[in-house]
Amino acid sequence: MNEQEYAEFWLRVGATMIDVIILMIAIGLPLTLIYGEEYWTGDTLYYGIWDGLLNYALPLVATIWFWLKYLGTPGKMLIKIKIVDANW
Repeated sequence: MNEQEYAEFWLRVGATMIDVIILMIAIGLPLTLIYGEEYWTGDTLYYGIWDGLLNYALPLVATIWFWLKYLGTPGKMLIKIKIVDANW
């Protein structure tokens, strides 16, 4: 049986930070182009369908897709850690 070594806490935090930066660019740029600067400075909580799709649906679908296809998100892949089944 192949022994798995668990990634340390700070490696996982680093992978999460990489993912957050990627998502900020992938979400922030289109929302700024669609809604303009008011998206960031306005008081409205929900700006429309694109706001909901890009802020909620995209991260959920992308995360699950990366988990299933690559056993990790882009941040985990860059740090070379994988999501594995503990019983595997």
